[in-house]
Amino acid sequence: MNDESINLESESGAKSPITVTKLKEYGLKAYKPLIEVVYKYQDEFTPYLSALAKGLEGGKESLSREGSSEAERYVAQFFQQAADGLNQACQKLESKDINALTSFLSEQAEARPSVMFSTSYIAGIFFGRLGRHVARKGIVH
Repeated sequence: MNDESINLESESGAKSPITVTKLKEYGLKAYKPLIEVVYKYQDEFTPYLSALAKGLEGGKESLSREGSSEAERYVAQFFQQAADGLNQACQKLESKDINALTSFLSEQAEARPSVMFSTSYIAGIFFGRLGRHVARKGIVH
């Protein structure tokens, strides 16, 4: 594992070295509560993740139609990668192995950080709105 040191600079300009291993450890600690909630309610989350993946695949199809611009075809690739990632995450959820999901997310974040960031952003908006809907309807007690 790569354990090189990274210098993080604070607003005051002070530099603080931190290892890549520590950054990963902090990231896992930060996401652990979210992953536990997702696992607790996985039967409710999985259909929404699948629907989100289906929407991303539809967006990809729309952007990559004949006559699409080069920019649209390029962006369509991101939609497909995000949909593939969501479908794989759904498979990990269905396996009911929290370590498999955590490992999968770590691998994806390391291999394609921009895709993970974009997918996380879209999923955050999606689940934020879903949570607001649930709260307004009083579905969760």
